[in-house]
Amino acid sequence: MQCLAVFALIMPGLIAAAEPPPKIPLRDFFKNPLSSSYLLSPDGNTLSYLAPWETRMNIFIRPTAGGEAKRITSDKERDIRDYFWKGNQFVVYAQDNKGDENFHLFRIDLKTGEVKDLTPFPKVRAELVDDLEDISEHEIVMMMNKRNAEAFDAYRLNVATGEMKMTAKNPGRVDHWVTDHKGRILAATESDGVNATLLTRPDEKAPFKKVLSTNFRERVTPEFYTFDNKEIYATSNIGRDKVA
Repeated sequence: MQCLAVFALIMPGLIAAAEPPPKIPLRDFFKNPLSSSYLLSPDGNTLSYLAPWETRMNIFIRPTAGGEAKRITSDKERDIRDYFWKGNQFVVYAQDNKGDENFHLFRIDLKTGEVKDLTPFPKVRAELVDDLEDISEHEIVMMMNKRNAEAFDAYRLNVATGEMKMTAKNPGRVDHWVTDHKGRILAATESDGVNATLLTRPDEKAPFKKVLSTNFRERVTPEFYTFDNKEIYATSNIGRDKVA
């Protein structure tokens, strides 16, 4: 009982003497990280990453063998969020103009330092479909709404020369393009806002044909082709309560 009494007398003093935990400034929850999004060049000789410069996230590179880092972009208006290597000479990233959400694809030539807008069209949004990492040294597949503001066509784009060629014309409601392991656009999904349809074709010269349609309660999302390019892996919630 004496021990309990002493403990009861000591505890209030300890509680009163305890300091409250330090407050975390609100800005700390939203500030940029010191570095992020690390990638290796295809030959493994160069490491790239995002880091703040002038309060905005920009792309830096440095040799994997050691040495000083070098900033290769100088964006002061908006953070760069997504980028990828295209061969060992080029880095490609997406950026819009002061928050207008019309993202363009930009290419950095690491030999010359040149930054080039690969989709320099006003009021046009471009998005990557496939970087063709194991297929082409310089080409990628992207989509943009240059022809029709409400429809995204698919293009094959050479990041070295800037040359592009339409490989799939959007009939009006396609919202997702799928490439096979040769980089060909052979599948797509279209939606009217309620129902969705999966489309496929045997080659890029053939028209798309409807494979199946789903309502707003169901979902079938094509993910990628099998390695023989004959079938498609897809996720779906048909017949179950979760997508798998």
